[in-house]
Amino acid sequence: MRRILSERNIVILLFILVMLTFSLAQEYARSMGGPYTNTAQQTPADSGRQVQALWQQGR
Repeated sequence: MRRILSERNIVILLFILVMLTFSLAQEYARSMGGPYTNTAQQTPADSGRQVQALWQQGR
């Protein structure tokens, strides 16, 4: 009689669960990432100018 929960089957099941979890997490992150999509395109010089402008407004 063959065992259902052999080591190989457990590894396959865990792999499928990990793939499913990462797929759901990616979809969730994609739906949450709307307002934050342009931050990666900003250069450090741009953010420095923004900080400087905000600091000068506070004076």
